[in-house]
Amino acid sequence: MWMELLSLIYTRRPNQKQNHQKKLKQANARSARDLASDREAWKDVCEDGLAAFDTSYDEEAEARRARRHTITRTPPASGPRCHICGRICASEFGLRSHLRSHRPSVS
Repeated sequence: MWMELLSLIYTRRPNQKQNHQKKLKQANARSARDLASDREAWKDVCEDGLAAFDTSYDEEAEARRARRHTITRTPPASGPRCHICGRICASEFGLRSHLRSHRPSVS
């Protein structure tokens, strides 16, 4: 019985979210229509928005470039080690490839 009462209390009206979103869109459209009727104000708002977008985009691009250039790789802490120079390789295949650099060159 008490579950039925709770379900009656906590039920949401159908389309409640859609109605709220529709009201927001109408309010935004009305304010945009009013703003667009004043061409100078509309132009200022558009220019300010574009300038803010350009600034944030440029800052994000600069941060991405900085991250790309500051990433350093750390050598593996363990793995097969070269018996000649002591270099630590990431895999056995890498060690075999590295050992070729110690062979005398054939001309």
